[in-house]
Amino acid sequence: MSSDEFKKLLEMLNIKKFNSETKCWLVRCEKHSRYYDNFKEYGIAAIGHIDALGYKSVDDFLVNPMDAEIKLTERIASQTGKDKTSAKRTAKVYVNQALTFIDVIKEDDIIITVGKEKILVGYATKYIALDDSELRITGEDLKGKHYNIIMNLSLRRDIIWEHEVDKDRLPPSLFKTLMKPQTVAQIKEIHSVLHMVHPMYIYDNKNFHFSVNINQKDSLNNRYISQLFSMFDEMEYIIKSENINESTYDDDIACFDDFSLSTRASFMSPGEAWAMLALNYKEMATAIVIYSMIFGNSKLGFDGIIDKEIRHMIASKLLNKKYKKMKDNLELEQPSNEIELK
Repeated sequence: MSSDEFKKLLEMLNIKKFNSETKCWLVRCEKHSRYYDNFKEYGIAAIGHIDALGYKSVDDFLVNPMDAEIKLTERIASQTGKDKTSAKRTAKVYVNQALTFIDVIKEDDIIITVGKEKILVGYATKYIALDDSELRITGEDLKGKHYNIIMNLSLRRDIIWEHEVDKDRLPPSLFKTLMKPQTVAQIKEIHSVLHMVHPMYIYDNKNFHFSVNINQKDSLNNRYISQLFSMFDEMEYIIKSENINESTYDDDIACFDDFSLSTRASFMSPGEAWAMLALNYKEMATAIVIYSMIFGNSKLGFDGIIDKEIRHMIASKLLNKKYKKMKDNLELEQPSNEIELK
């Protein structure tokens, strides 16, 4: 498979590529997630750290951030009664977070904001502006009470929100990270985020990642968990093997000594399992087909990607009754958290 053909395959299935330069950021939508729906509806993230200074443009602020810190220190001290040292510390945090929001967050970095019951995951654009126009959200809550939420935080960045995830599906490590008090903060657990919203993705052009959700809410059967990882081993064997013979398949896989798949899993009922393999493009194409055959992808036609005989082998070995029973018991499915915008 040529690199152009592989690129088309990724585009068709919306499989994204990331690299080590991609960063992940938390941008809070104010206390109690007040502006979550405003962020979502208008496709932005915004902070109000320098609202009080009256700048007309981002460049006006960037010309002299130290001046902004001095003015904010005076304002905080006069409005809150804080001593100058404490006010200066707060002002410095505000200015540094504004600079991070403008300059450190790069185009295509991953952005997360946290609501009361869900989180949004999206991608930063390069479009940043100071704009204090009102962004209004109106509607009725579940109790029929009317609400009218007006947001005028002025430092705004356009965000392409693509995913919305229930908080109860967050990996424990990520849930803890999202409790950080800062308005703008880097999230180090980037793969926790990527696995949560992408069934498959490629990292640094060589690492193929895939994940499955375990939706079973009752106690998980250890036998089925063991079978899940056995299935992962068979996936790797088929992906990496040059010649597969059905008559010697079981003996060949028993002698195979090139297993390198690494996994992480959370068996919280529900939970998830993540896996990573270092592969070339040809092997990745095979991995995409295998994953799609097992977990379903209506967009993918397999002709021209891997041989028909190999597809039959996959069906015979990985879509058999044993693994089907395991999938049904664990209620396995690929992550699917694409956002539905109004």
